[in-house]
Amino acid sequence: MTSAGDAAPARPMQEHDIQKPARRTSRLFVLSGWIATALGMILWGYGYFTTGTPPLVTWSTYLPGWAADWVPNLEAEIGMVLLILGSIPAYWDMWRSR
Repeated sequence: MTSAGDAAPARPMQEHDIQKPARRTSRLFVLSGWIATALGMILWGYGYFTTGTPPLVTWSTYLPGWAADWVPNLEAEIGMVLLILGSIPAYWDMWRSR
């Protein structure tokens, strides 16, 4: 039987004892970016190769003809937006660390 006085002394806290916050949220953030990029690529490809709904913006008035051909309808526009927005979470840590 041990008494309270016989207990082992508390050891000082060391650096490896402190648990660092999990990077799970960062991983999910990056994963959501890659998923959005993949979905955007699929949706843009579908919109580029099919005849869909009319685009929201008449790109031929703002862009040269070769660039306006890349977004012929609404599906391609949404896909292009997802492609661009999906790159933000995928590379956020790289931009933030600079």
